[in-house]
Order: sequence, then structure tokens, then C-alpha cells
Amino acid sequence: MKLILAALFSVLATMALATVDGFPALYDVKGLAADDNLNVREAPNAGSIVISSFPPMSKNIEVITMNDAETWGLVNIDGRSGWVSMRYMARHPGQYAGNVPALTYCHGTEPFWGLEFTDGGVSFSSPENTGPMVPFTALRSANRIDRFALFAAGMTGVVIEQRCSDGMSDFTYGLSVELLAPLYGDMKLLSGCCTIQP
Repeated sequence: MKLILAALFSVLATMALATVDGFPALYDVKGLAADDNLNVREAPNAGSIVISSFPPMSKNIEVITMNDAETWGLVNIDGRSGWVSMRYMARHPGQYAGNVPALTYCHGTEPFWGLEFTDGGVSFSSPENTGPMVPFTALRSANRIDRFALFAAGMTGVVIEQRCSDGMSDFTYGLSVELLAPLYGDMKLLSGCCTIQP
């Protein structure tokens, strides 16, 4: 019985460790020579076409997800998504699954709208106006680590850790949002994508 319990705890501990690193997450480029660049490729392999690059010492790059082998990370650059070798990327500390991501911006199209986050406040903008910066509260789901709610004056939203397309660019985002907010005199349910990149 003790052996079975020990094995069970070992499996549970391994599962917990496997979910420590959530995505999206911020990374910095590391380990490149001063005259080198980190290539962004069309597919997650070294033989794929180079679509752009990051200079050495680039910071605050949002990695949306990784390939199955966890050797390549999906990033956004120059109007599209591509893959970088994770060998040259260093994750910012303190970003874990189960915590609310530090959002910087959410947006949607048709109608165009946006949420800008700064220092504990959020501002809603739409074609009709830009609202004031107001405090907001984020609440992680009680039974899902991949979603949380946002509450602010006149707005409520649910953010989900999943791939998202804004329908206008070739970017891939790691967070989607469903937002209930005032638009053209009525409360509307607005769908969009969010980023954590400063």
C-alpha cells in the first residue's frame, strides 16, 4: 500500500510540474553573439524559410505556444506568426499556469474595440469613444486553470488561454476574450483576442 501511495504521489507531483509553465509567456533572446540575429521561421524546423529575425538581446517577446518537442516557440513579428528556436530564449520568472496573466491589450473587430491595461486599471475604447481608466479585478476560475473573469465598471469578461485570431492580421494570439461592454448605447457581447506583450 505504501508503494502504491508513493507511486501515486510521484505521478501527481510530475503532473503538477508539467503544468507549471503556462502559455502565452514572455521571453528574452539569450546566448546570441552581438552580430547575430535569432531567425523566425515559417515552420518549427531549422530548414524552414526565414520570415524575419530578432536582434540579440531582444526582450519581452510573447511566446504563444511551443511545438510538441518544446524546442520551438510560436511568436508574432512583422504582421505574421512564425517559429523561433527555444534554445536562444529565456523565460521571464514568475509566469505560471494557474495565475492570471498580466494582460496589456485586448481587441476585437467589426465593430472595432479595445481594452488597454496599465497599473491595475483598464480603459475601454470603441469607435464612439475612449473611456476613462478604471480599476479592475481578475478572478481565476475555481475549477479551470485556463480561464479567468475580469470585472470593471460597466464591463465583465472571460479570458481563456487558447489560440485566437483577430480576423484582420496573420498574428496568432494565446488568449481569447468574451467581453460584455457598453457599445452604441447598449450592452454588447464582444469577442476578441488578448496579448501580454508590452
